[in-house]
Amino acid sequence: MPLTVHLEGVPAFPTEQTASAPSTPVAASPSLLVTKPGDAMPLVSAAAHRLPAMPPQRSAAPLVPSDIQRERMDLFDVFEAPHNLPVAAFAKMAGKSRRWISYEIQAGNLLALNVGNRGQRVPDWHLDPLKHEMIQSVLKLTRGADPWQIYHALLQPRSMLRGRSALEGVTASNLDKLVMAVSTAVKESEWTPLRVGVV
Repeated sequence: MPLTVHLEGVPAFPTEQTASAPSTPVAASPSLLVTKPGDAMPLVSAAAHRLPAMPPQRSAAPLVPSDIQRERMDLFDVFEAPHNLPVAAFAKMAGKSRRWISYEIQAGNLLALNVGNRGQRVPDWHLDPLKHEMIQSVLKLTRGADPWQIYHALLQPRSMLRGRSALEGVTASNLDKLVMAVSTAVKESEWTPLRVGVV
């Protein structure tokens, strides 16, 4: 089957076959039509093909998070609080290597918080020698306890400190009493489910 090429704007020359052959209907052969660029109009305008830059905004009501989602968001807020430092930043502030800080965490000498795959955070309370001593004593008395329970027990207001937390009211004279009070609170919290935001 021959291919017929028609060039727009070029006069057609009769070939020897077409000039001598009678005009008889021929089976349709493939045709290629060549035109100059810009002469032909597009079948569809560019405006019809253009998509909007931004999808239209939904006017639906804002999504209300569930209780579990709200608790998880509160947990992330506590985890990312300014006083909870990433291990690398804490190591830099403590003047030690990151490896040494990781070893101290594994040995149970530093309180380290973690949430999923967001890494570990160490409260900057460990940079204060008296608070560090109290936290280490609590960690030794509550081996295997959830770090979040220890964290909340350290921040829990105490009646013996007139409503202040153990971290705010620790002194050299009341250190032992506070260690026992916090350790007892941690042991009691092991028997009750942890609720974020409620201490």
